[in-house]
Amino acid sequence: MLVSVSLNSYSHANKVCNRMVYKLLRIIKDVLSGRRVLLVSDYASANMVFLYEVALSYVKEKQGTIGIVEGLPIRIDLLEEMAEIKGLEKEFSRIVVLKPGFKPTIPVLVYGADQLAYDDLVKLSAKTIFATSYKSGKLPKLLRARVARLVKVDNEYILHYGYSRTRLRISASGIEVLESIPKGIIGKAIEELMKALTEYGPITHKDAIYVLMGSLGIDKKQAQHLLRELVIKRYIRIEGGYIIVEDYSM
Repeated sequence: MLVSVSLNSYSHANKVCNRMVYKLLRIIKDVLSGRRVLLVSDYASANMVFLYEVALSYVKEKQGTIGIVEGLPIRIDLLEEMAEIKGLEKEFSRIVVLKPGFKPTIPVLVYGADQLAYDDLVKLSAKTIFATSYKSGKLPKLLRARVARLVKVDNEYILHYGYSRTRLRISASGIEVLESIPKGIIGKAIEELMKALTEYGPITHKDAIYVLMGSLGIDKKQAQHLLRELVIKRYIRIEGGYIIVEDYSM
């Protein structure tokens, strides 16, 4: 469930939003340049926040009016709050919420595209620049859109777009791009595994345990637990018994 944003955190939220725009410039730039994108995920709240980020970025850059079509109900109060946090109240006034069933004359973003009737989608397709859905089905072909996918891992998300993967934190205040290597012991473990891969080449699961024991000064049980955490959080995967470190460097 989305929570409201305290305006006392304005400065921090603004920095978060600035990082988002910089890090996600590729997907936003694609939309601004005319490439249509369909975001597919099971997470209604995350989809809504993502759509709002695209909408606010679009009206800020294009200085025009844009519509949000409701395949599913949206929270306009959240959009208004995000606009206020970003200092985009004027831009917010150029975003209008539209019901399906018409042929739009302005660019539109569709929230919950897979919930719309086929005829309504056809009417919207020529003007749709960004859409979200739970499943893709025939939508990419109908909208002539490139597909981005959002997967949740614990309290974070992984955005798959083209050949890149980006770790995100998504909340009511917007989207924060996370560092490819986190802080703390998880980050140290990844760094040590990467060093071992660079120095020795492919390493097995058993090798990785000894690498972590020696470099981090932990016992075998702790090293095994740490490796499991890295797999669960999708920082590494194991294929054919060998360790592969995932790349989230954009």
